[in-house]
Amino acid sequence: MVALGAAVQAGLIDRHVSVDDMVVTDVAPFTLRVEKTRELAGDYHAGYFMPIINRNTTIPVSRAQSVETLHPNQTEVKVAIYQGENRKTDQNLFLGEFKVKNIPRGPVGQEVEIRFTYDLNGVLEVEAMVLETKQKFQHVVTRYARGMN
Repeated sequence: MVALGAAVQAGLIDRHVSVDDMVVTDVAPFTLRVEKTRELAGDYHAGYFMPIINRNTTIPVSRAQSVETLHPNQTEVKVAIYQGENRKTDQNLFLGEFKVKNIPRGPVGQEVEIRFTYDLNGVLEVEAMVLETKQKFQHVVTRYARGMN
């Protein structure tokens, strides 16, 4: 696969006629996701993943998903960011975390939108917004690890 990519790149640089119709795009090499806690039969279990940007998505890209509070009057949510394809948290690369605070007290289901913006330089900007108040929290990942570039 690397040899094919090198041949295509050489053809593009040389402006060879055989690659005139070809468009080369950069893609996300790994799925970028957050850890999610789920309620199962009255118990809460962390370690589930919610993909935000899937592997092989053309970059630059910006995608968002919503999460909800699990407890009445919950005022804080932790956003843990991972890179990888494994279903288990400990088998993926931890990229960082931050807390979303000041969620208004209320019933279960207060929404927080999490947006990932991934650019061509390998910078991942994560923004979480409390939908009710529009308050935003941000975290930037610039670590170049396991192909995150």
